[in-house]
Order: sequence, then structure tokens, then C-alpha cells
Amino acid sequence: HTLYTKKNAISLHILNKITTFASSYIKNIIMEIEKALNGTELTLKIVGRLDTVTAPELEACLKESLDGVANLVMDFAALDYISSAGLRVILQAQKTMNKQGDMLIKNVNETINEVFEMTGFVDILNIE
Repeated sequence: HTLYTKKNAISLHILNKITTFASSYIKNIIMEIEKALNGTELTLKIVGRLDTVTAPELEACLKESLDGVANLVMDFAALDYISSAGLRVILQAQKTMNKQGDMLIKNVNETINEVFEMTGFVDILNIE
């Protein structure tokens, strides 16, 4: 009986470790988009990673949300990483907003700003 209980305790401990690891791993590969529409201004707060896996989600969000938007604000305060796939979506959003209004990217951290500088996006985007 004691041996069975110890095995259960060890199994539960291992399961908890695996769950914690999996949870932190998943958190590192996902992205969240928080939307706020105020009149014709849409603010998108991007949380996490904007990469090959998550870029289509932002692209879809933009396609369904930009109709009638005059000002698009993208808040990158919680953006940890951006890949070329993410840059492509940002560039497409900028092209769309050039036709119908303005786009502003704010709260860019040093790492993301370096990517924007190396790619020349600092000359294309309105970054605050």
C-alpha cells in the first residue's frame, strides 16, 4: 500500500512537471491579439510571438477588422519576437492603411526595433 502511494506521488510529481513545461512552451509559441475599437480608431495589442505560425492569425484579424478604420494603432509592448512572416503582415497592413488612413506602431522594444532598423522598416512605418 505504501509503495503504491509513493508511485502515485512520483507519477503526480512528474505529470505536474510535464504540464508546467508544456504550458510554458505553448506560451512561448502563441500570440494573442487584444482588439479595441474606438470610433474609427482600431488598436491591436499584440502579445507573444509574431512568426510563421502566428502571422496568419494577425493577417485574418486585420482583414476582418480594417473596414472603416481610419487609424490603426499596433501596440507592441508585449511583442517578444517578429519573423519575416510577421514583417510581411505588418507591411501589408501599412499598404492597406496608406489607402484609407494612418497606421502607428507604438511601444516597440529594442529587439523588435533592431529588426525594423535592419530591414529598413523604420523608413516605411510610423513608429512611436
